Amino acid sequence: MIVRFARAAFGALAVVGLCASAVQAQDAVVPVLGPLQDGAFAGYEVSWTTLVDGDKTLSVSSMLTMRQRGAKKIVATFRDSRDAGSVYVMTRQHDGSLTLDNLDHLDRTGVLLSQALATLNTLAAVVTGEPPDAHAWTTSLPIADPVPDENATPPPVPLLALAATRVARDDGFNVTASGTSSQEVAATPVPAPMRLLGRVLHQKPGQTATTCTLEGRFTASGVLTSGTFETKATTIVGRHTSTVDTTWHVTRVN
Repeated sequence: MIVRFARAAFGALAVVGLCASAVQAQDAVVPVLGPLQDGAFAGYEVSWTTLVDGDKTLSVSSMLTMRQRGAKKIVATFRDSRDAGSVYVMTRQHDGSLTLDNLDHLDRTGVLLSQALATLNTLAAVVTGEPPDAHAWTTSLPIADPVPDENATPPPVPLLALAATRVARDDGFNVTASGTSSQEVAATPVPAPMRLLGRVLHQKPGQTATTCTLEGRFTASGVLTSGTFETKATTIVGRHTSTVDTTWHVTRVN
């Protein structure tokens, strides 16, 4: 009798545990970018500006229009302020993020679109997996340092720990997050004799401090409706200091 009771109690606890896990999984937020139904449309106004030591080097004002094709594929038209619209194909991943197909064959507009998608994905990823009743948490995300201009080579993407907070609204919620990381950078290339002299004098490597702040506005079901995202990277090498500051604005238009 005791054995049967123990087995029954264990089974009941297992069922409760499974139910709790299922509820927790259902409660996890999956952010929504773009359309979700086959044939549906969604659009975003995306703009960003890059300042290098206070001087504007890049300014983009663009429209991203997406149409869902099947469960995972999205056909997108991206038009910036200088070029006619170009058509691209994207894939929706399990976590809700969007990735561009054919990355090895992107034109100039496609490169700009990839930067816009990275911003959309970052704004959405802050809430990925967090239950709706979470008020504060920390998440680590790959945050790319700002690219000074459209022809520059993007630097390696470090993981940055962001402290996030959520504030509820009647029709959804707002999320804000911020974080700072620091990493060593190589000094500007110089002739071999100068590099040898630097080693002899124990010259210290440069440092880059990257600060990220963002704010996203979501509906109750996790649809991203608007957001701002700023990255500021300050590099100090010897006596030289340079700051690259990029600010993005995203607004869903339909």
